Order: sequence, then C-alpha cells, then structure tokens
Amino acid sequence: MDLLTDEEFRQTAYPALLRLFVCDDPYDAPFAPDVSVRWILFRYNYRLTSSEVTWPLRETIMRYAQRHAEVGFYYSILGRPTAEGGISVYRTWFVPFTELDVYHRLVEPLENIIYSPGGRWGILCSDESHGLLGGDADLAPFLTPWTRELERQVHEFIDNWLGYHADYGAEITWLPHLLRHVYGDARAQAWITAYRLED
Repeated sequence: MDLLTDEEFRQTAYPALLRLFVCDDPYDAPFAPDVSVRWILFRYNYRLTSSEVTWPLRETIMRYAQRHAEVGFYYSILGRPTAEGGISVYRTWFVPFTELDVYHRLVEPLENIIYSPGGRWGILCSDESHGLLGGDADLAPFLTPWTRELERQVHEFIDNWLGYHADYGAEITWLPHLLRHVYGDARAQAWITAYRLED
C-alpha cells in the first residue's frame, strides 16, 4: 500500500473521485450526475469486506475491477481536507487487491471513500454503518444477482433510522432526499410512502 503525496492525489486520485462523487456527505446527494448505478449499503462498516451470510461485496467489486484491468483502488480518509487551489486533499492510499490484509489493518472507524483508479466504482462510507455504492452502467450486471439482498439492505437502513428517531429523537428529514438521489423519484417514493417518511 502506498500513501499518495498531496500532488499525487491531485494528479491521479482526485480526477477519479470526481467522476463518482461531487461531495463527501453520505447524508446528502454525493453522486456525480453520470453515476448510473447507485445503492445504499447497510451495514457497511468502514471497509470493503464480504459476508458469507448475505453477499460477496469484496469479490463482486474485485471481479468488476479486474475486468477493467484495475489491480486495486484508492482509499481516502475524510475529515482532513485542505483547500489548496480549490481542491480538497484527503489522506489517500493506493491499495492493491493483493494487499487487502494490510488495508484491513489500516482502516480505522473514520468516514472514508474507496474508489477505482478509473472512476468506475466507489463507496462513500458514513460513520453510521451505511455506505453509498456507485458506478458506471457496466457495474449493473455484476450486482444483478444480489438485487434482493441490496433491496433488503435499504429496508434495514430505513428501519434503523426510524428506530434512532423513535428512541433518540434523531433527525430523519434528510432520508427522503437521499433516497430520491440514490434511487430516483418513482422508486424512492414507494419507500417514502410505505415508511411514511414525509408525514
């Protein structure tokens, strides 16, 4: 794993990041307009892993990346941006798929983004156990076998936040906006109506 200098970040990682995300807020509308495949991941706990019980996220991403001859991904920690010439610079590593064990030891419970060098896929991670997975249209067939699992995660994500709201008074007015941003108006409205998110 190699830590990028700020200049290397600006020259290599930042252009890939911009293809996927226009901001780093996992509660807002972070996807770039051309990101056509979008999903909420729940529970996503800071790192690219797989669950034997639910679905092989890590292996799915690796197969997709390798199809495009990508041998790894960027890992950027949020919360350390410095505005230099209008560009936020994040502490960023390049992680070869052959060094995932090092990556797993490095990752701390901090919001982060992982993304492909070609800007083909990325996951923006929150500090509340959800991630936002986005990618280009070529990613869709790799996720199709897991559609039922991904939809189950959306329901669990909404249920989780409704629980936070009921138990602790957590603010959830952002939920409809995020659902619309990720899934589009028609699909999101079904969940918004079913869960009474705009009552």
